[in-house]
Amino acid sequence: VEEIADSIKIYQRGIKNEDRGAFKRAKVDYKIVLHFDPQNKEAIEKLELLERREIALTFLEVAKKLRRKREFAVALVKLKVAEEIAPLAGTLEDSSELRDRIKRS
Repeated sequence: VEEIADSIKIYQRGIKNEDRGAFKRAKVDYKIVLHFDPQNKEAIEKLELLERREIALTFLEVAKKLRRKREFAVALVKLKVAEEIAPLAGTLEDSSELRDRIKRS
């Protein structure tokens, strides 16, 4: 029972960290929750969303570098991939900001 109470508190801390933009801390919190409760669907979903966000940001950075090298066609492909991977609006605090950054690039 104590582990369940702890995992609930840690999950809630993860949400607060996400809301503050502390995504690395939130990711650690969700991994701790999964250590206590490996089948916790909410923590699994949150981790997946955070990982998608990280991947999308990586593609976005690669696209920016390619654009600076004037490799526009390849940069566009990377931007499209980033857009497809990025979490949907409302699923992460900054997902709409991330999508806007991808579109601007």
